[in-house]
Amino acid sequence: MIAILYWAAMVAAVALLIGAIFLAKTLNAMAKTMDAVTKTMGTLDTQVTGITTETELILNKVNTLVEDVNGKVAKIDPVFDALGDIGVSVQDLNSSVRNMSSTVSNSVKMTEEKVSNTVSYSNAFVMVRELLKKRKEHKKAQQNEN
Repeated sequence: MIAILYWAAMVAAVALLIGAIFLAKTLNAMAKTMDAVTKTMGTLDTQVTGITTETELILNKVNTLVEDVNGKVAKIDPVFDALGDIGVSVQDLNSSVRNMSSTVSNSVKMTEEKVSNTVSYSNAFVMVRELLKKRKEHKKAQQNEN
């Protein structure tokens, strides 16, 4: 029975040794993985620092550009205000020209009517005058015959 105990102890010792070897290999692989992660994190930290620096430079340039654009827009605002005023003035001028054109057109129509009436009256007067003249001549001719 003691031999079985020895054999059992030996099997347990071999199993423990095999477990320790696998555990050592696993821990060794884990240590290598952790080293790779550490190197990657160090590289990543350096790259992030570079990106952060470049981003800050870009943001500073963008801020400068935005300030420049805002300044130029502020300088151009009076031009747009003046253009708006010119547009209003042109609209007022167009309205005045339309009103004046309408007034002139109405005046021309009234004048045309007056001229037409005057011509009609003149024609009527001329016709009446000629008629009277013919009557007078006809009366003279009758008196000369008698």
